[in-house]
Amino acid sequence: MKINRKEIKTKAKTDFSARYGMHILCYLIFTVLLYFASEILIFVFGPLVVGQNAVYRKSSKAEKFTPADLFSGFKKYGRSLGAGVLQLVFTTLWSLLLIVPGIIKAISYNLTPYIIDVDDTKGPKEAINLSKAMMKGYKGQYFVLVLSFLGWNILSLLTFGILDLLYVGPYQAQTFYNFREKVYNEYMAKNQQPQEAKK
Repeated sequence: MKINRKEIKTKAKTDFSARYGMHILCYLIFTVLLYFASEILIFVFGPLVVGQNAVYRKSSKAEKFTPADLFSGFKKYGRSLGAGVLQLVFTTLWSLLLIVPGIIKAISYNLTPYIIDVDDTKGPKEAINLSKAMMKGYKGQYFVLVLSFLGWNILSLLTFGILDLLYVGPYQAQTFYNFREKVYNEYMAKNQQPQEAKK
């Protein structure tokens, strides 16, 4: 199924503008945490990305969210940590072979934090395998979606990251979340799975 790129980007703008200040704050905190945790990244990457997913999940559903939601992944630390470690290790190993396979695999694992966030029954390896299954037929579309932000990313660099903080970063992250949500729901509907994203 082809995902309507314009539709999910338009929704992302709506989601983002509804709670602009909180989006900026959460994005800033997430970015700072990853920067200062670089030496222990492998121990916090998974939980933080799962927490980030929770923020954009709530935003997508017009629910209130706060920076505290960024730390929700630590409440399921074992699964979040395991998923994050596997993502980093697998992507790194594939990238050592060639850059392109590494990019393809990274895209294949794209839904892993989403799955850990919304489905408490899936372990790290299960989440990665399910992500690979869900992304079949969508990897090219996701890559094009990423490229569609190239102009914005260049402008962000020209403004020394200010534009990224105040607009591009949160908008882009919400768009990527909306894509994952669409893929997830389409897969679950097609395969008649009872598990749905959290309300």
